[in-house]
Amino acid sequence: MASIDTPKSLGQYVGKVSRARGKELVVETQLRLVNGDGLSYFSADGQFTGIRVNVASGNHVSLRESVPIPRGTDLYRTSDKAMDDILSRSTAMRRIAVEAKLRRVGERLVLTLVDERGCGVTHAIDDVDLQPAKSSQEQRQLDVLAKLGDTIYTLREAQVLPDCFIPASTLTRLRRETVDLLDRTWHMSRHRDRRRPEDMAAPCYTDTLTSADNVANQLAYRLYRDHGVSSIEPALECQMDKGQATDGIEVMYTRYCLRRELGACLKTKDAKKLPARIFLRTGNQLISVHCDCTHCEMHLSL
Repeated sequence: MASIDTPKSLGQYVGKVSRARGKELVVETQLRLVNGDGLSYFSADGQFTGIRVNVASGNHVSLRESVPIPRGTDLYRTSDKAMDDILSRSTAMRRIAVEAKLRRVGERLVLTLVDERGCGVTHAIDDVDLQPAKSSQEQRQLDVLAKLGDTIYTLREAQVLPDCFIPASTLTRLRRETVDLLDRTWHMSRHRDRRRPEDMAAPCYTDTLTSADNVANQLAYRLYRDHGVSSIEPALECQMDKGQATDGIEVMYTRYCLRRELGACLKTKDAKKLPARIFLRTGNQLISVHCDCTHCEMHLSL
């Protein structure tokens, strides 16, 4: 969940270094390492340090530079080259398929786009000088309509005008404007759930609220009162602002446990590594740490 030694992500645990000599490492691991992986470890002075894999062959790793890594050092993978390669491929990108139909209506050039979401638009350019083509224009027009790389769309099927010569600049303009209209039409027609009217008769899940429920202003106070809450304890910061005694008030509970992180879990034989009572200090404030081993939780109290 976290590391007490660094605020950075440790990444994926790889294994231990079984042998280190210059740029060469042998790692005890079940993972497949590849060229370009980024590995990290804690140096002798406690710094979280990164290295780059130059060549990986099984559990043998050749680094780009020589680093002093003692035998038994834990390694973590903080950059997964194989995963990065997968995510950078076009197959990792979802696009919406569209069907296009190009028509000529008098001196107007008309393009209709319908996407797989069921959204469709028709757009036209007026006063276009359309001339008969000396050769088939089908593939040329398909190529222009399929240039949707900067959009979320991909062309699935198209009907074009193979016997009509259309300047590429004109067809590009028509495609760009029609795609823009398709985007705007989707956003205008997309259904958005609205907040339902408040049912004043609906009771709250409880009739008692503690400081952990964070009722910190009069609007929240009245809302809970209106819904049947009879006892409301102000949020902790409100009590502190008024100078009320806060000794013994619980400020947090979490599944993250400092004892477990420091290797002194009360359920293990190493529990005596730390005193029975431990505290955190912030400025002049001491925060008491209580470990609820029954529910595997850590509670912090003033």
